Amino acid sequence: MESNINLVLDSDKQSVLNYFSQLFDEKVGVQKFDVNGISVQLKRIDALDIIPDSNSVKLSLPLAMSLYKSAGIFSVEATGKLAMKLAVKFQILKNNVLSTETNIISWDWIEEPKIEIGSLDLPVEKLTNLALKHYEPVLTAKMDELIAQNLNLNDFLHTMLVKSNEVISASDWLGIKYKPTIYSIDIHDFQLQNGRYKLDAKVFGDIEVSDSFIGSSFVPEIRLFPDGNKEKSSLSISVDLHFDVIKNIILDQFSEIEIGGKPLNLTDIDIHYIGDKLNLEIDIDSPIKADLFLSGKPRFDSNNQSIDFDDLDVKVKASNILYKLTAPVIAGVIENRIKSMVPISVRELLQIANQKLSDTTREKTGEKINLSIEESRVEEIIIYNNMISLKIGAYEVEVMVNLLPS
Repeated sequence: MESNINLVLDSDKQSVLNYFSQLFDEKVGVQKFDVNGISVQLKRIDALDIIPDSNSVKLSLPLAMSLYKSAGIFSVEATGKLAMKLAVKFQILKNNVLSTETNIISWDWIEEPKIEIGSLDLPVEKLTNLALKHYEPVLTAKMDELIAQNLNLNDFLHTMLVKSNEVISASDWLGIKYKPTIYSIDIHDFQLQNGRYKLDAKVFGDIEVSDSFIGSSFVPEIRLFPDGNKEKSSLSISVDLHFDVIKNIILDQFSEIEIGGKPLNLTDIDIHYIGDKLNLEIDIDSPIKADLFLSGKPRFDSNNQSIDFDDLDVKVKASNILYKLTAPVIAGVIENRIKSMVPISVRELLQIANQKLSDTTREKTGEKINLSIEESRVEEIIIYNNMISLKIGAYEVEVMVNLLPS
């Protein structure tokens, strides 16, 4: 199964309707034209409504209609209100160009026209049909143009790329960096739920985690309403971390440990992998100045998501005569404390990393983008002489983008 995550574009309904109503006024505005010698004026009188409908979108457009014929004392004037129903079909062309086809499908009177003065030669119903037939090509062309100008998919992707790289730059937790690569996006559903429009999509790609690159660039293919059922989100993550970053992780994990009421302050770590043994030499500054030596054969338990060490050897050597006289008891406490931390919970480390990325995403986007990961687990660990490689599976990953808040 290809790696993929769930993407939800979420917007407050009223904010969307207000936004597109304003765009309608700017792009279409008040329309004036003549039909059979009668001047017709059409003007929006309320917010348009957007109704998701399978693979298309229906629009309800409330209009005020004015009819006027100048003929001296025989002048005619009539006004009414109608709701025009439109259907918009979408298609994505080459290079992610969004194409739309808008058609008027029906109209209903909100208030039937009242003739204020004079009389009409044609019935109001027939005159209205003639007026709307004249109005349709103008309206539908302007609606298609309005949508094309304000729903530019490549502009949206560029904005997402910029935001992604801002989050990635800010998510440099202990030297760990992220590089997403996106191959395609499938748009599945457009729905109205609890007063909010939601566009559900599936993003296919890969993500790499390392300490030697940052950021990403992509122009993925976008597919609209593809056939087939949506599969569950499953993301395969490749992680390559050199020992310098592993050192930072260890220092961070030890930063909150206390020995005898004093913090266990580690200043530096040397890591070596020789044969099948991992050797660590750690400089301790507090509660005693000493060197901590750890040696063992790492063994990854996939079921328990933990790393244990066979033949684990832990020793503390004080750095000078004064400490050597007072250190044995403290050294013993440190050695026992270190041994009690094994096996190491990989699950907890993943939870910390996931939470850090999620928090940074919210902070850097003003809570407009939220990331959630239901579950993640390490599938494989390989140790080299200068780095560690991991294969991580993340499941039910969802990115929710709040485009127009309430």
